[in-house]
Amino acid sequence: MRKIIIFIISLFWFSVAQANDYGIMQRVRNTPEKVSGSVHSLTRYLVEPYNNDYDKLKVIAYWIASHIAYDSYKYNNGQVN
Repeated sequence: MRKIIIFIISLFWFSVAQANDYGIMQRVRNTPEKVSGSVHSLTRYLVEPYNNDYDKLKVIAYWIASHIAYDSYKYNNGQVN
């Protein structure tokens, strides 16, 4: 399970590291609060201007990396529920 989590985090981090597109970062930073209440509305908002799957992955990965914090100390010490 730990390897899977590390793989997923690495995949997102790699995608975010490649997300040097200013437009993608601005799209994430300017996400309205009203669309953040639903995964479906958030996803629709984030991917709306992009035509290819790679850019859609980058914008979603950047949103995840900039809005979700991981407590690796608790995870590594078995304190995660």
